[in-house]
Amino acid sequence: MKLGKKVQKKRRRGRPRLNDPAETYAGKSYIVTTFRMSKRSVAEADTIKDALGLSTRTAAVQYALGQVFRTLSKSSSRSEEEIRGLLERRLAELGVEV
Repeated sequence: MKLGKKVQKKRRRGRPRLNDPAETYAGKSYIVTTFRMSKRSVAEADTIKDALGLSTRTAAVQYALGQVFRTLSKSSSRSEEEIRGLLERRLAELGVEV
């Protein structure tokens, strides 16, 4: 008598969702997204996370994006208000409420 292989349900990558993001972030100005990072980006995010004592790699990426946005007007010929306006228009084109 042969025993069949045990069939397991394929697990999704990443941390399992505890709550529905649509309810959790309702009325808040968050963009919920999933993205893959290169090995180098993962290493950089881990370095930021460890250096600043942040709890997650996502927090490190959010911190880095915030720093880039704050310094963008210094490295660009546009003012911070112009950059913010361009970003808001682009997000509106993508269907994100601002």
